[in-house]
Amino acid sequence: EKLLSDGTATAAQGGGPPGSARPATGAEVSTGAGGQQLGPPPTRPEPCPIHLDPDTRYFILKSNTGENLVKSVQESVWATPRNNERNLDNALRSAPHVILIFSINRSGAFQGYARMIGATGTSPKRNVFNGFGRPFE
Repeated sequence: EKLLSDGTATAAQGGGPPGSARPATGAEVSTGAGGQQLGPPPTRPEPCPIHLDPDTRYFILKSNTGENLVKSVQESVWATPRNNERNLDNALRSAPHVILIFSINRSGAFQGYARMIGATGTSPKRNVFNGFGRPFE
């Protein structure tokens, strides 16, 4: 067998597995549990250049309530306690990309992510979170 660049294997001679009459066409076909043909195997999307950049910074931001996360999505802003602002602003100045990963406290899951595009306190939307933190985009 010969290993192809996509991780699949093909027989070196005759095209198919030993003893099969199936010719090699270069396109593999997936089969379901009952042997039915499902079509070509799924392909993976190309990786995003932002996530391939080793200098991209990632932060997990937790919200106390789901309502604040909904407001954040609706208004395209986020706010964080002042003690987090310095780390985020430093990352925004020094890294090509800053990715914020959002979670609701005690949810055991991540609810989404966004790219930070402005320093803390720079959003013109001031009262989204009733005075909590300084909004940023």
